[in-house]
Amino acid sequence: ETNGKTRKGKTKKGASHSRKFHSATEIWADVEATDKFVTSKVKGFPWWPARVCVPLDTEIAESLESINRTLVSFLGEQHLYTVDSKTEIKPLDFSPENDDEEEYGPEVTKNLKNSKDIARRILRGRGITNSNGLLSGMDVDTGHSEEKK
Repeated sequence: ETNGKTRKGKTKKGASHSRKFHSATEIWADVEATDKFVTSKVKGFPWWPARVCVPLDTEIAESLESINRTLVSFLGEQHLYTVDSKTEIKPLDFSPENDDEEEYGPEVTKNLKNSKDIARRILRGRGITNSNGLLSGMDVDTGHSEEKK
């Protein structure tokens, strides 16, 4: 059984082949974690605090850019995920109206709360807060801590 592929890994003509790429796809790559913190979403989970990562391999970086994907590392997790740069990533936001965690079980809700606490501690330790001392609606990057308008 070749599953529609030749021995060299190329798809045979007429073989059904889907290359759907979605946010729940993990990726393993050497990366550099940036100082940009965001809120990101993967299928099956609420919006979650994350850190943008940049692949050290230029071929991977170019491939991700060509399909409009960004690598993120979710706070409190050790895996990398590829998210859609336009629909699955937004500025870091802790405001309650953006929480959709009620839709998820108690374990996910607990882990999300812990991840938000981690993000607050990291940013507070770096002196990044808005004028109210809150961390919401901000484009959070250690080089840019102004409140987003």
